[in-house]
Amino acid sequence: MSPPLRKAYKHRPKNEWTISWDPVHQCELYGKTIEQQNDLYRNRDLIIQLLELGKQFLSRKNFTFYTDGSFTPIDVNSSTQTQMGFAWIEITDASPDSGPPPPSYKGALSFNPSSTKAEVYALLTTIIVVPDDSELDVYTDSLNVIHTFHTVTNKLTSIRRSLKCNNHLAWRLIDTLITKKSLIVRLHKVKAHSNNFWNDMADNLANSARQLTPYEINPTTLPGSLMTSIWASIAPIDRDIRKFCHNLTDVYTFNQFLGNSSLLPIFDRFPLSSIHWPLTREWLHFNSTSDVCSNIKSSHYAFRLKALNHILPCGDVLTKHYPNLYPNNYIPCPVCDTHQDTNEHLGICPNLFPVINNTLMEHKDLL
Repeated sequence: MSPPLRKAYKHRPKNEWTISWDPVHQCELYGKTIEQQNDLYRNRDLIIQLLELGKQFLSRKNFTFYTDGSFTPIDVNSSTQTQMGFAWIEITDASPDSGPPPPSYKGALSFNPSSTKAEVYALLTTIIVVPDDSELDVYTDSLNVIHTFHTVTNKLTSIRRSLKCNNHLAWRLIDTLITKKSLIVRLHKVKAHSNNFWNDMADNLANSARQLTPYEINPTTLPGSLMTSIWASIAPIDRDIRKFCHNLTDVYTFNQFLGNSSLLPIFDRFPLSSIHWPLTREWLHFNSTSDVCSNIKSSHYAFRLKALNHILPCGDVLTKHYPNLYPNNYIPCPVCDTHQDTNEHLGICPNLFPVINNTLMEHKDLL
């Protein structure tokens, strides 16, 4: 008699019976959890559906699949639950004109959304569902998936390089299953939206799959995985960890930058959406010299940093740091002589407007 199972798939506390699907050993695992963890699969019904399809394929060795993925940005007005859906159909014994519908499968994903990730999971589930010693012809409209597949399955590709690939958990599982199950997998490129009957059917299934509850790979089942980073106890980070962390630090740094009190006059005058931030970044990192390291380059970079943070040696900065030299706490603008010389005034001085406008006109092609 099977033990009572906990049905809350998002969370598994200690010492309770649970069930999970092991894609490497192709079986369901029953047991008690020895530590508190997240169930990264979440949608057990889709796993059971995949198992049932696998039982139908046990007597066969040759398969032809059409796979597709669907990705859409988050829309608050949409009824879809997730951002990514994927699907495949197996057409070896199917006919477009008559007969029963071909075997098909669809699923949904939500973490680290991209169209390529949906395509990769479509390929992964085809490899999971077929029996050992099978041959697969997989038709996909993603050239990126085909190129990455040949890279990951190349025995000369190091684990270090594999870990730098996006969706590396799925790719490593694909490579492991192909080796363990002795599969022959051939990928073929098919043009998207070219009125190909089977490809259009897979595309429609992938679009409808976004209504489903998403699931992810459980990284603890991958052989050789000493550690897998989990983001906020939601899902594993299946991309280059350095780039992922770099993006996080960029966001934190930018948030700190927006909280800079010296820039409040700019943010009060102009909305954040009106500032061209990519161009600001390029201006900050622009190298006006051919030197890698020089005094001139350092001086230019220091000027840009001071200008960006409103700490150029204008009157407001001088009176703050040298109160004994400027006891009146007021230095007039040397250009207009009608306002106080401050970093804020430097950008709105009426006598400097012609200079600023001429500079912008000279560089309008770049802007």
